[in-house]
Amino acid sequence: MAFASPATISRLARQFMMTKAASIEPPLLSIATHQNRSLSKSGRRVWLVLIAATVFIVAAGAALVGAWIILPFAGFEVLLVWLAFHVLGRHDMDYESLVVTRSEFKWEGRNGPKIELLEGARDWARFCRGNNKFGSSKIQLMYGKNTVVVGRLMSAAQRGELEAQMALVFRCVAR
Repeated sequence: MAFASPATISRLARQFMMTKAASIEPPLLSIATHQNRSLSKSGRRVWLVLIAATVFIVAAGAALVGAWIILPFAGFEVLLVWLAFHVLGRHDMDYESLVVTRSEFKWEGRNGPKIELLEGARDWARFCRGNNKFGSSKIQLMYGKNTVVVGRLMSAAQRGELEAQMALVFRCVAR
């Protein structure tokens, strides 16, 4: 028995959600975003080996001339690169999708291992524009007591376009 990979399941789930919403009513707004990774998991592994080999060769050369004290720092440097690659790898499958029809909306997002879902009646949903603590724009979608950040995987220009599109289908509230 063959099992599908998490990437395939996630892609199929998004396609099903999009087609299900589209089969009921035509969407007023339909957006799907995902991480843009140019380096695969095996590619990160190769680069980690190349970086580690380079660092350890230089550190071994320094140790041969008497500067053995840098060896632990070389190992720590490789550990930090591995940790950065590991954190990036945990977010390889991140995505966001938003489908808005005349009567309802559905937002789904994945951030690392956490998958969130917010859906409901479009007339009761609101969105809010603001800035995060770093000064870049932030869009929040609110329904009842639930709030999610939309456009997390987009650039500032793309979030600006999304804001304009969301203003056409949702009510905006000031924060």
